[in-house]
Amino acid sequence: MLLWLLSLLAACDVINNSDSPPQPTPTATTAPLVTPLLQSTPDIIAPPVITQTSPSLTIWLPPNTILGSEDSAAVFSDQLLAFNTVHPELETRVEQKTVSGPGSILSYLRTGSVVAPDILPDVIVLPA
Repeated sequence: MLLWLLSLLAACDVINNSDSPPQPTPTATTAPLVTPLLQSTPDIIAPPVITQTSPSLTIWLPPNTILGSEDSAAVFSDQLLAFNTVHPELETRVEQKTVSGPGSILSYLRTGSVVAPDILPDVIVLPA
């Protein structure tokens, strides 16, 4: 019986090989992906913004020096108005600051020159 089964299997193999040529097995084909071309755009570098500032004169003074009395305040005001008349292109700023302590003239002079030199004044009035 075993011999008969082996003969049958061998015959089937011969029949399959002799009847028709082997057919290629179909494979799935994929269409090539179309990738759009990337267009590079140049980096746009904005020019630096230059702000036109008017020239200025900044004056720091302690509150009890020039502005301590009405007479000295009037003299200072008259001199400042005369200066502004001669130099109309300058913006004049007068700021009162204490001489010592936090936020004072000395404090700003010690730290401001290193950290933020633009905040320092053009003229400082100190008591005698």
